[in-house]
Amino acid sequence: MKNARNPSPLSEYFAYLEARYGERFSLDALTDEELARLAGLGARTLAGQPCDTDIMNPVDTLVGLVRNNLARRAQHRLITCGLSS
Repeated sequence: MKNARNPSPLSEYFAYLEARYGERFSLDALTDEELARLAGLGARTLAGQPCDTDIMNPVDTLVGLVRNNLARRAQHRLITCGLSS
């Protein structure tokens, strides 16, 4: 009999987002709040994993992409607000 692993909160939330957005799913489609939650869950997942610098962790890559997306959005808002003042 297989040992069924419980899905992590990160994988459950990612599955929820995929189901919610369907074919439109992308990091650009997510709200800032959804991205922030995804980044937080990813960071918690990474904190609970053993550190192995020789192997690129897909969760680490995801967290980096999410954080970059949030930073890009924040920068865009600053530029947009500065131009509209």
